[in-house]
Amino acid sequence: MPKDRPSKRSKTVVAQQPAKPRKKLASLAATGDRGGAFERRVQAVRLLAMCLGAACSGVRQDFTIVKLQFQGRIHEHNTDDLVVSTRCGATGQTATVRMQMKRSLRATANPVFEEAVGLAWLDFESADFQRELDETLIVFDVASTGAMKGAIEVVNFARSSTSFESWDTKVHAPGFSNDAIRTAYSAIKGAVETYSLKLVAEAKSARPL
Repeated sequence: MPKDRPSKRSKTVVAQQPAKPRKKLASLAATGDRGGAFERRVQAVRLLAMCLGAACSGVRQDFTIVKLQFQGRIHEHNTDDLVVSTRCGATGQTATVRMQMKRSLRATANPVFEEAVGLAWLDFESADFQRELDETLIVFDVASTGAMKGAIEVVNFARSSTSFESWDTKVHAPGFSNDAIRTAYSAIKGAVETYSLKLVAEAKSARPL
């Protein structure tokens, strides 16, 4: 009797899930990896501080670094270049510092600045964010200080204000503020509004039918 032909194995095709939006990345050919080198220098300083148990810029007073997560997007952080876990030796409190590194940055309405601020806002709105303890830092090279001066002053005004109304008045007061500060404020406000709308849209799409 003729032998039965071996049956063909059936193939199972699995539909791929749509990928989550990713940060826009510049090619190494275009940047010469200058941004990557800057990022690694910032990370190395925090790694050394953790190994030595030393104080470090951007970490709260009396807190020391106990853990570092590099590229923390996989751990559900939006500000993800470096996630720094810290602990206060006296109280046992823990806090998280999320860091985004941008070698070149300008405080105007541009895609790079919008993304950095918008992702920081998403982390701030997260249920995991401890508003009295956690911090988000957007770190840029000293060469960008002039281009970021307006944003620096916006943050300084916020820290010295007791209410939104007081902060808003300082930003827009003639003779007290300037065009660079108002431009930075507008760019920050625009980024927050844009990413807030994205957050609402994602929440609606996640609702069960």
